[in-house]
Amino acid sequence: MSRICFPNYEHRHFNSLQKAYRYFMYVKYCDFSYLIANIIQYNICYRDYLREYGIELLIEKLCDEAPELNNDSNTIDCLRKWWNDCGSCIAEYDIQCYHIQDEITILGHTFNGLNDIIKHCEMTCKEGLPGMIYCSPLERKKQADIHVGEIYERYPIFDSSDLKDRRAFRNFIFRHLPICEMDMRDALTIPHRCNFCMVNESIPHDMLPILYYKGDGEHMLLATGKRNRIVEGE
Repeated sequence: MSRICFPNYEHRHFNSLQKAYRYFMYVKYCDFSYLIANIIQYNICYRDYLREYGIELLIEKLCDEAPELNNDSNTIDCLRKWWNDCGSCIAEYDIQCYHIQDEITILGHTFNGLNDIIKHCEMTCKEGLPGMIYCSPLERKKQADIHVGEIYERYPIFDSSDLKDRRAFRNFIFRHLPICEMDMRDALTIPHRCNFCMVNESIPHDMLPILYYKGDGEHMLLATGKRNRIVEGE
C-alpha cells in the first residue's frame, strides 16, 4: 500500500487509510466526509482503482482498508455524491499530493521539495487586465535536463491590511527545452478553478506535467501523464 497524502494541516503522509481515518475522527474529531474526495482524487492508487472498477467497488476497497467506514454512512454518502456530481469526469492522467519537502522526480529530474523547484524557475508569468500578460525572465542558472516556468496570481486584496501579504497562488510548468513566453501564454489557457488552481481534471495532455501550490500550507498537487509516473523519494 502506498503512503497516503492529501491536503491537510496535520501530517505529511499516512501509512494507511485506516490510520488517516482514526487520526482525524478520533484524535482531531474531524468529519472525515470533508476529506474523502481529496484522498481519492489525489492518490494514484485510488484514482486508478476508481477508473477501472467504479465507485461501488472502490467503496468496498476503502471499507476493507478502514473497516470503521462500514459504519460511517455520512462519509460513504458524501463520496457517492461527489462521484455523481463531478467525480465521473476524473481525467486519465495522474494527480498526486505531496508534502512541500518531499523529494519528487519530474521529467527525469529530481527536485528536493518545493523550494528547489522555485530555484529552478527561469521565467514567471502573471495575467493582468483582460488581454494583458506579463512575463519576466529570471537570471538563474539553467539546468540542461529540466526547465521550469511559474504562472502565479497574488492573493486578493480586500483592504489595507492585505497590502503586505506577499503570498500567491502558484502553478509551475516543466519542459525539457528552455521556457519561452509562448509556453507561458499557452499554459495560461489551462482551465483554472478556485484559487487559481490549474491542477484539475481538465488539463490538456500536452500541458502536463504541472504543479500547484496554493501559497500556504505544506502540501502541493502534481499532475502528470500516465507514462511520466512520478516516483516519490523515501
